Amino acid sequence: MAGVKNPIFEFGKNMLRDWLNSTAKSQPPPAETAQLKLEDIPLDTLKMEKIQLEQQEKKTLARLREIELRKRQLFGEGVQGQTSDREQMVLARKIRDLDGEAAGLDQVLQALSKQMRVLNGLIQIKERSLILSTSSQTILSRLNMDDVLRYVDLSSADGEFQMTKFDDLLRAMTMNASIAPEYREDKDVLDIMQAMQRAREAGEVTEEQIDVELRALNEKKKKEESENSEEF
Repeated sequence: MAGVKNPIFEFGKNMLRDWLNSTAKSQPPPAETAQLKLEDIPLDTLKMEKIQLEQQEKKTLARLREIELRKRQLFGEGVQGQTSDREQMVLARKIRDLDGEAAGLDQVLQALSKQMRVLNGLIQIKERSLILSTSSQTILSRLNMDDVLRYVDLSSADGEFQMTKFDDLLRAMTMNASIAPEYREDKDVLDIMQAMQRAREAGEVTEEQIDVELRALNEKKKKEESENSEEF
């Protein structure tokens, strides 16, 4: 009859509900990320981490060399006599994009450098702690390593152990938002095109002429970036 509940169905539903509730209660809460203590980290682990950062730095530098080589190739194509204005525009945009990638890799190198400086400091502290542990009669050997690290972090005015990546990132984002609107990109492209045309008008294109124009572009870009950064 309509409206009459099936007792077997109701019993099974209740059993299932009870089982699900008991299963949820038996699940352990999500574990929080454990904080590492310097004394628990082997010295070799710190050194291995530093080696990995150095390898990443080498890869980044290799990519930057590839970018500079590619920029020279594109610029050389742009100063050829048969290159049209449209082709120069495309080549100039590619060079501009490579400049953007190089700027991003420069920030990666800065971040890697800061991390390696931090690791160098931790390695030094770790090595010193191992030396101090051989003599239990000195005050230094009985210092709490966590307290030492906190003191170093708070008292390092020169930023040796300071990580300012977030500040650098926010500053870079602010600068990019204000100095790189759409019309700015067009001006960068036109500057590169003008450099190509100057090199072409000079007559026979040589590697020296290409170097001169590329250096002039880089100096102009650095000057503009410096002027914009002073406004902030």
